Amino acid sequence: MNFIDILTGKKKATSKEIGGQIVELEGRITDYENQKSEARTEAKRLRQRRLGGDKNIKDADLREVDRTVEEIQLDLEAGTEALQALKGKLTEAVKAETEKRLTEIEEMEEAFKAESRTIMNKIVELSAQAKVLQMQLYSGSLSADGLTISFVSREDGKAFYEAVKTELEKTGPQTLFTRQQNIKKEAHRLRNLKTDEEAALIVEAIKAEKTKAEEKVS
Repeated sequence: MNFIDILTGKKKATSKEIGGQIVELEGRITDYENQKSEARTEAKRLRQRRLGGDKNIKDADLREVDRTVEEIQLDLEAGTEALQALKGKLTEAVKAETEKRLTEIEEMEEAFKAESRTIMNKIVELSAQAKVLQMQLYSGSLSADGLTISFVSREDGKAFYEAVKTELEKTGPQTLFTRQQNIKKEAHRLRNLKTDEEAALIVEAIKAEKTKAEEKVS
């Protein structure tokens, strides 16, 4: 992929891909600026020699160096304009990706609500079963008033604790509560996101990765 594909819409790029093209183009623009400075220095040096009476400096030499300066200037202008257009594309991509992720988050939040309801229904069901079992063992009446889950023997309590541990191992590394909190934090961040700032952060992150990779090679 190159930046022309992005600017012409030939290929759809992610914000990170656009950011990579921006970093690459910025490097090329820096090269153009250095080349322009060197070419202008050479152009002035030749003119100074000619002004000093050097007969070896011909009009063709001056035209050639002037043409080099002009070509580099055009490259620099083209690169700079493309860079600004890419930054606009990056902002658009960040906005689109943010909106897409927020839509996904809203769907996840709805799914979490359904999962929460399922879990709560299961809690009610199991709690009712536990209370009835407790009444069977420890109560002389079939009344649910004031019942709590407790164990006469330490062995029963320990077995319950181990059973809880077993059930926890089945739930995975994160509880529904944790997942809900994480998604709420992400949603809050995205809803308050400033696309220009996010675009700048993407470019800086890519530059940092590039610098780190270059340091490893060296």
